[in-house]
Amino acid sequence: EAYERLAMPDSAASVFESIVSPRGLPGQQLTIRGIPYSFAHQRLVILYARLGRFDDARRHWKIFSETFTTPDPELRHFIDEAREALLASPRNSLKP
Repeated sequence: EAYERLAMPDSAASVFESIVSPRGLPGQQLTIRGIPYSFAHQRLVILYARLGRFDDARRHWKIFSETFTTPDPELRHFIDEAREALLASPRNSLKP
């Protein structure tokens, strides 16, 4: 999120990609699962949509929507935010 605040979305996407990678973050043996894993995919949907990388955004939407299936009501906004980012796609080919 710090990279996003510094207007460095490519760097932010790179860190989130490392987080969801099966290898984890460089130099760490940590694998992220659960809500942090879903959140990272949600952020990648939004970041890639903003960068115009809609194929990457849809790839992460697929993973996010398959892993974040029954959120508590207060977390539902994560789905809405990711969906809205993809709806901005020129091809608008969102598949929930």
